[in-house]
Amino acid sequence: MLWRRVNAFLANRNNRFSVCMALVLMTGGTLIFRWSFPDQAKALFDPMQAELESVLAHDKLRANNKKAATPKKTYKLPPPISYFKHGNDGLDDASYCIHNSTSDYCCSEEHCATIVARSTLYSECCGNVHNNKTGSRSQIFPLLITSAPRGGTWFMQQLLTKTGLQGLTTDEHTPQHLGTVSWKHIFHQDKYYFGRQSTTHLYKSKFRVIWHLVRDPLKTLTSIAFTDPLWEDSDHSRIYMNYIASHIPISNKTVLMTQFNITKEELEGVMQHRTIAMNRNPKLSHFLIFRGLEIYLYWQGFINYLNVPIFRLEDLAVDKNVTILDEIFRSVGRDPPSHQRVIQVLEAQQIKRHEHQRRRELRRQLQLGAYKGNARGDRIRKGSRIHRATLTWEELCEVSEKKALSMLKMSQSFGYYLDVDRATLCN
Repeated sequence: MLWRRVNAFLANRNNRFSVCMALVLMTGGTLIFRWSFPDQAKALFDPMQAELESVLAHDKLRANNKKAATPKKTYKLPPPISYFKHGNDGLDDASYCIHNSTSDYCCSEEHCATIVARSTLYSECCGNVHNNKTGSRSQIFPLLITSAPRGGTWFMQQLLTKTGLQGLTTDEHTPQHLGTVSWKHIFHQDKYYFGRQSTTHLYKSKFRVIWHLVRDPLKTLTSIAFTDPLWEDSDHSRIYMNYIASHIPISNKTVLMTQFNITKEELEGVMQHRTIAMNRNPKLSHFLIFRGLEIYLYWQGFINYLNVPIFRLEDLAVDKNVTILDEIFRSVGRDPPSHQRVIQVLEAQQIKRHEHQRRRELRRQLQLGAYKGNARGDRIRKGSRIHRATLTWEELCEVSEKKALSMLKMSQSFGYYLDVDRATLCN
């Protein structure tokens, strides 16, 4: 009622003019009073100022005490997991937190609060559900295949699409009716940035089934460190790193520069350092490798704790264990694809991969001045990146022995590098 009266009063132009004039006169009168009678004004206003400062100081103290009392988040390394043996007994749904699982572990308070709530996994017992209000674009997608950055998601999307699982997008597109194959969409977020401007939207949707894709850890780490924009010197790089840092702990760039004794001028040469295969600055390599290790360990560790089925890219692409696809198709209620068709697609992709590797080697020789052939005939693009040789465990130990050991533990839990001895890794 009071608000209506105020609106009615201010609706009159003369009333609005009167209010404005009153405010001007009050402000002017106060300033004239302070200038004309400084002693009286000080006696009047100083106690009010002191009281205001006292209130602000009290509020700041309460905020600091609250911040100090808030426990810091602790990030544990992921526990070793039992690698899913495909083609033997099939996928045991009860062992994983998929299909809206109601098992004790999947619905435990700790698992729901620390893992599921941050993810896009659909779980009614954890309250991690989609927005089902009328008119909402939120929905429950059947499938998400996820990994760390550079983990082979594009390859898997192409393979699944060509073998009959239509309706899957990659991380630069909003999921379609079946879902997506994306490293980004494992974390709950409304907008997912790709590149400089374009975004993909999830609209608070969730995924009923999530599969964890892993690729050779050292190759994945090499791609992250020397291909992804980790240096924060452009809008694209800052957008990428801000998205990463919003979900996992990342060391500050300035801290890493101090740790590896890198000057600002040296860091400005990081783009050239990443693309030129010779005369590498070891300090810049250590900077990129350390950041790549942080991203890989925490991203894969989070998916590990989510407790979803896992498979290795090499088992499918190299060993051609096509029964893996049978389990993926069945997990979303589809009939398994033709094994003959899968083998044909894998062989065609292998030919393309070999051709890509050949051109990549030619680019490297061109840059080093060792190539004498016809560059135009070999269709080498001028702006193509030269990919670095795969990192070794010795290089990781030079950067951080602790993170190198964590990397090996995680790799062995995935079934890689089982012949490497942890005790003598960095000796």
